Amino acid sequence: IGAIFKETFRLYSVASGSTALEAERDTLIEGNLIPRGTIISWSMLAAGRDPEVYANPKEFWPERWLDQGKGSNSLPMITFGSGSHRCLGEHLAMVEATVMLGMLLRYFDWELVNGRSSVEQLQQNLLIYPSDGMPVRFQARPTC
Repeated sequence: IGAIFKETFRLYSVASGSTALEAERDTLIEGNLIPRGTIISWSMLAAGRDPEVYANPKEFWPERWLDQGKGSNSLPMITFGSGSHRCLGEHLAMVEATVMLGMLLRYFDWELVNGRSSVEQLQQNLLIYPSDGMPVRFQARPTC
């Protein structure tokens, strides 16, 4: 389930806009000087689809996260920020989301109300979401 969340966040980052930080010191990146005080911004959506970082970046492939053991070249997961700006609640959020999804999968059958959702047609403001809102119908499974 954790790999599904990571892959979903990679493709459809909740914070779809750009993220910005200020360079704390002069930094050289690939021969380009970034002076101290420069505001550096990047798109979370574009970063998760970078073909130089992720093989087949447009493909939903949670398995890419399963071989992330120690000593492997781990893939970047910047949904919760990075470095000293990383979200303190990242691990709690992932545990809560994993437990919640596990319970929903165990006790309910799911069905998209409109058939296939329009995940290819995204709307974005501060958040990113399918243009149809992706309504889902849950049917409780019979208890054992």
